[in-house]
Amino acid sequence: MKKYYVVDKDSEVAKAYSAWKKEQYEINSTFKELAKECEIETKEYYPVVDRLWIVPTKKDREKFKDEMKKSCDGEFKKSSATSKAWVAKCKERDIKDLCRPHLMFFFSNTGRCYESMSEVNGTFYATYESKCDFECFNDAFKEIKASEYYKALEDAGAM
Repeated sequence: MKKYYVVDKDSEVAKAYSAWKKEQYEINSTFKELAKECEIETKEYYPVVDRLWIVPTKKDREKFKDEMKKSCDGEFKKSSATSKAWVAKCKERDIKDLCRPHLMFFFSNTGRCYESMSEVNGTFYATYESKCDFECFNDAFKEIKASEYYKALEDAGAM
């Protein structure tokens, strides 16, 4: 069973989602800047602020082989110059490790579930799916028809 919702923009979950999205933008901008400065070729990385961890290209492996851990592909040693530069940039910009808000805490389901949340033109939408019956016990979520949900995404060009 899958249900679709509009989420109250003043709710804690919507505020947490907005903060997380803003932080993801900041982390991406910071990584692009560092990659340019340090000549990191890859565009893929793990968004953590206490160490640098990338999905290295062959060129990155060669260039940074002395700075990366041997036991974990792409993870820089915390003492490496590149990792220290990353951590310093994150601290300078006050970037924290925020987690994406998990919707499962607002639903009466204990089984496997699939969830998503997005913001389209200032309106927050969520989907929640489970093989078990479930109910939402948070007033911030207002159930809508699937057609309403998909029309909003389509109209915004998000599909």
